[in-house]
Amino acid sequence: MGEINFLMFPNKEQASKYAANKIYNVFGELKSDETMILGTATGQSPVLLYQYLKELVDESDWWKRESQYITFRQLDNYVSPGSSKDNLPPYSYQRELEESIWQIPNAGTMIPKEYEDPSKECARYAEEVNLSTQNADYIVQILGIGDNDGHIAFNMPGDAFDSTVHIVKLNEETRQSNANKFFNGDIAKVPKEAITMGVGDICKSDFIILLAFGKKKADILWKAFFQPPTTDVPASALQNFEGDLFVLLDPESASTIIQKEGEESIIEIEMVDDDEEWWLYTDIDDDEENFYDDDEEYDDEDFFDDDDYFDGYESDDE
Repeated sequence: MGEINFLMFPNKEQASKYAANKIYNVFGELKSDETMILGTATGQSPVLLYQYLKELVDESDWWKRESQYITFRQLDNYVSPGSSKDNLPPYSYQRELEESIWQIPNAGTMIPKEYEDPSKECARYAEEVNLSTQNADYIVQILGIGDNDGHIAFNMPGDAFDSTVHIVKLNEETRQSNANKFFNGDIAKVPKEAITMGVGDICKSDFIILLAFGKKKADILWKAFFQPPTTDVPASALQNFEGDLFVLLDPESASTIIQKEGEESIIEIEMVDDDEEWWLYTDIDDDEENFYDDDEEYDDEDFFDDDDYFDGYESDDE
């Protein structure tokens, strides 16, 4: 079983910059010709992360050279009857990604197609997810967490921890949230189904970054990570994740964990200085043709050393 790291930042902006920097450097640590999947999530939590990652990429010659080796793989998408490839609805996750992280050039993209027959598309995407997982050298997954029920992707309470790509009926909370966002509160206009990667698919990642900000996330985070795992709280499956899991918090989202488990359960992170450009620092030399020599052995344990992860920061625990 891997290690769960709870990092509390002063605000979501710093947490998102930290996440962008780490994803940038994970890709850079791959050997020449190795491939990476960046599993994307949608919603509010990763918006700033995508913005900051795109800023890093815009300044990066090596990413532009090597971006053919990264694929953005979307966790889920709605089933949208009546839509088409050329007529995506306003709530479309594909549309949302095209306006953010998919603007990074040359990378591959994967998403369940909302306009296709749901059963056939579910089977197609399941096969595509399985093949991409088998063929990728490294998988980084971005996650959020549902405010009340702890859903991850569209995996709802009751979904098995070993679930794979499937069609899900959306619950009232999820549909109402999207009604408020896209349809002036009219829940009747919100899709009733979605296609989602399963919890089992997600847990085949090598490294997960879960972003959770604001008071509404506080109680469910404690339930997900400090109570026994249960399918009633889908995110609690991550307690058994075998890779490295970083849960990035702000003071509000961390509050219940601190209250119930003590301050020692959270690592509080602050910037070493006030330089707003600290996060643009990377370990990658733009002049290098390859990030690693083909004959050099790559050690995951070395890469995930604490010193690598806290570049640019200092901990209040020190």
